[in-house]
Amino acid sequence: MTNVLLNVNKDFVSSDWEGSPNGNWCYSMSAPEQISNKKAWKIAFSGTDTDWATVCWAIKPGGTAPVVPGNAAKLKFWAIGMAGGEKVQFGFPNGPKQKFTLTKQWAHYSISLSNYTANQTNPFMWACGSGLNDNKTITFGLGASSDAIQYIKS
Repeated sequence: MTNVLLNVNKDFVSSDWEGSPNGNWCYSMSAPEQISNKKAWKIAFSGTDTDWATVCWAIKPGGTAPVVPGNAAKLKFWAIGMAGGEKVQFGFPNGPKQKFTLTKQWAHYSISLSNYTANQTNPFMWACGSGLNDNKTITFGLGASSDAIQYIKS
């Protein structure tokens, strides 16, 4: 049985972003909206050659940092590709990251936390780049409900 230890969207917000310094890229991240019956952020990225962008989650303004559980086994999250085939990297700013190829249906993705203690100030991030996606504009959805990004025990 899955044991939820922390719901990232409940205590953290997407806040910090950066991208390739001299690139011709842009990204947008909508306010949460309905995408195929799920509350989600709609994220679009476009660029050329080696352009990239990343967004990290941080503590909500005025909030206190909940402790990311040391006994968490996985980070699970919901994502969807608008066209299918979008390549996006998910993970942690200073920890494990994994590239996923998204499908046109909502899917639960997970990242193993074995041999990693999560950073409690930046518990989640996404990154994408032009090179991963053949210089095409990509659009994907990331679950925005309070239980869409979770640390779980098993």
